[in-house]
Amino acid sequence: ISFLKSGDTVVDVGANIGVWARAFLHHCPNAVIYSFEPNPQPYSYLKKNSENFGGWKIFNFGLSGESKIIDLYYVPGKSGQGSFFKENANLNLLSSCEVTYVPVCIQSLTKEFLTQQGGGNYFDIVKIDVEGAERNVVEGLKDIQWGCMYVELSINRAGANTVESFMKLLHNYWPNARIIEYDHGKICGDIYVANN
Repeated sequence: ISFLKSGDTVVDVGANIGVWARAFLHHCPNAVIYSFEPNPQPYSYLKKNSENFGGWKIFNFGLSGESKIIDLYYVPGKSGQGSFFKENANLNLLSSCEVTYVPVCIQSLTKEFLTQQGGGNYFDIVKIDVEGAERNVVEGLKDIQWGCMYVELSINRAGANTVESFMKLLHNYWPNARIIEYDHGKICGDIYVANN
């Protein structure tokens, strides 16, 4: 937490109800956060949770290299595992739950969009937690620059990546990206990347 700065600009992809962003704002109250959540169910809570924070901008769409409507699968009441891959939506839940879907919008995070929102295209921190759609999100972020990135990297579920293939993708857009730390789990791993 010592590297956080009060005026950091942040991209929060897969925001869900905003727990991560709210914790970030606790440590950096003057940060500007752009949170993206395509699922309307948690987005309604995200909207409520962000109401009292002037620098917290929320958007009800996901990020990808192309703009389109796509099905997002989730278990009602357990939206934290929403995924574009049906088999990820109820992965590791204690009981079998019925998966449903909702059509959602995904698009690129372009310089034009950021200018319309009153910002630039540099972000101090990028956080990605998207249950298997990490590659799509990276392709949707190609127009931005960033300093540090945290990714919950899917390694043993639909949409899985290896660390090597993910880093190769990052290097297509940001050749100076390098791993700072990687914590390997059973289904996903936490990867921290610097871009300098």
